Amino acid sequence: MDRDFERRWELMKQVLGSEARGESVRPCVSTRTLFGIRSTVEQQLDDLVAQEEERRRQERLEHLRREREGVGERVDDRDGAD
Repeated sequence: MDRDFERRWELMKQVLGSEARGESVRPCVSTRTLFGIRSTVEQQLDDLVAQEEERRRQERLEHLRREREGVGERVDDRDGAD
């Protein structure tokens, strides 16, 4: 909480100093609405990230399943050869 306050205070000092020197003020961009609610874009990005993570998780599980099945077949082949 104190860090956020300090960061905001530092930003305000920089903006006020820039304006006092006649320099252009760097824009401040937020993905949150006025009340701190996530924006629609932020929600969509979070959904896309979650979908991609789930897809990758499923791919890893499928890969592990295939490896296990492959190892089981090789072990069975060895047993039959003896």
